[in-house]
Amino acid sequence: MVVIRNNNPTFRALLAFWKKHSTIEMHHINWIKENIEIIKPLSKGDIIYLQGQKQKYVYFVSHGAIARIIYDSNYRIHILSIALPEMALMSTVHLFSSTPSVGNIIALHGNTRIIKIPYKALKHVQQDIPEVNTLVCILNNKKKKQLAQLRILSSISSTIDRYLYFAENMKNLKASLTHKEAAQLLGISINSIYRALIKWRNR
Repeated sequence: MVVIRNNNPTFRALLAFWKKHSTIEMHHINWIKENIEIIKPLSKGDIIYLQGQKQKYVYFVSHGAIARIIYDSNYRIHILSIALPEMALMSTVHLFSSTPSVGNIIALHGNTRIIKIPYKALKHVQQDIPEVNTLVCILNNKKKKQLAQLRILSSISSTIDRYLYFAENMKNLKASLTHKEAAQLLGISINSIYRALIKWRNR
């Protein structure tokens, strides 16, 4: 196991996030260091998880962005969900599932930094260390909140109105994505985004 230094920025990002929601003591810090794996900085497009792989990890983002993607019959990318800093994606449907998640998980942006947390480490102490349960719940709630908004977006038939809803209700995500990435997430064309932006400015 690689020794994790206290000044490691990726480690510090996870610790700072956890401290927002729980009182963290030295035994919590020791637990993190003993159980996480800090991945070297990723380049755009690097594969973190391939659909069908029997992995059981939570991928926490400290910098950059990761995305769950699928390809259509023309090998075009469709983004199913995104994790920005202080969010996470999982390799299965949920923590207690063995069903692999749909799609690959990739680094969406260059210099993305993530932490791998094994399911077994989380499940082993979830009842004994309430702060770990809090960490899992906060990450799950962030994911559920995003997926709920994406479900609403998928129900909006007008591509222009879909983008306008996205711009109004998912500002943090909009600010983090290129037009191409937003189009891949929303299932619309870049031209629709341009038309939506014109409508936005003129309203």
